[in-house]
Amino acid sequence: YLIFREAMKHDRFISTISQKDYTLEYKSASGYGLEEYKISTNAYFNNGYPIPTGIDIVGGKTGTTSVAKSCLILYTKNKQDQTLISVVLGAETKSLLYNTMSDLIVME
Repeated sequence: YLIFREAMKHDRFISTISQKDYTLEYKSASGYGLEEYKISTNAYFNNGYPIPTGIDIVGGKTGTTSVAKSCLILYTKNKQDQTLISVVLGAETKSLLYNTMSDLIVME
């Protein structure tokens, strides 16, 4: 949360976490230009989970490991145009992750 909140002070960070998809351009070790198309793993962005009514999801970061389980941090705006940072850690399933996050962002 603290790192995310600090990063929110930078427009480029907000622009990055708001992308639903993007093309990554880079050079290989041998100097060849490469491109990879990436789609956000945020289920709110890729229509895998419905966004709660009255909530605008500006962006966020997903993460999953066997130890940490499914995690999500979101930057949202509500009907009153209040901005919020919400975090769910350690969800056993993606469904539980998004159900918990939806409950949390609607309550705030």
